[in-house]
Amino acid sequence: MPENKSLVFDKNGKQLTEEEMQERIEVLRKLIQDDKHLQVRTDVNWLTRFLYPTKFEPEDAYKRMIDYYKLKAENPKFYFTESPNKMSHFLNTELKILLPDRDLNGRRVFITKMGEVPNNMSLTDLINMDDIWMEAVLDEPETQKNGLSSIIDLSKTPWAISKWLTPGNMRVGSKKADLVPFTDLQIHIVNTSPFLNAAIALIFPFLSTHTKEHIHFHYTDWPSLHKFVNPDILPKEYGGTQEIDHDAIREKYLYNNASTIVKNLSANYKLDL
Repeated sequence: MPENKSLVFDKNGKQLTEEEMQERIEVLRKLIQDDKHLQVRTDVNWLTRFLYPTKFEPEDAYKRMIDYYKLKAENPKFYFTESPNKMSHFLNTELKILLPDRDLNGRRVFITKMGEVPNNMSLTDLINMDDIWMEAVLDEPETQKNGLSSIIDLSKTPWAISKWLTPGNMRVGSKKADLVPFTDLQIHIVNTSPFLNAAIALIFPFLSTHTKEHIHFHYTDWPSLHKFVNPDILPKEYGGTQEIDHDAIREKYLYNNASTIVKNLSANYKLDL
């Protein structure tokens, strides 16, 4: 039976009351307000996105926030800061899409089809797309509590992306993945090949133990994937039943919320104060 995600426990396993949660929210808000380097929102939704992954420990959430935005300040090419409209030429492809429904544990489900990578796309462009989509859902309380299932489809992946697999790129990308404030990030790899298995072997040493533990290889075994993601919400190509309306989903989550996404993407850490 799935865990009751409406309950919140601290790192010692103690169930928190609403009052205790509010007290911890206020502690984190004060830590941020006293920090001249952090340029972030201090409303409840912003604070809880970092509190849920850290078991509502304010000091841990504060440290994670600093680490995340310091990484951004030191590696600006790995973070997007503009409107989704600036990326519409890539967003309007079938490369990445958010599913309307959630998986069996209430996680958002995000699909990346590497075979749809355009010839003129850079690694930075690909990362920028992820930033936009993530900011479209990170304010959702249910997403903050439950996390994200990322399905990465490697079918027809172009050989050209091998040039992206440099030690520097993989090191920063791995660290960013560890710090993105998802309570639970599950990664499902499907449609691999011998070439792609070799590429994955290059990437693995740069991944943290925590990330490795949350990667699942399904190849083309759809019943294996369905143990995590109900087929009723998946496209037919993954053994599901759904017809996905990409245009409607992009309009609802990206373009209708462009101003909020831009505001969220502007959060930063000032290194030169």
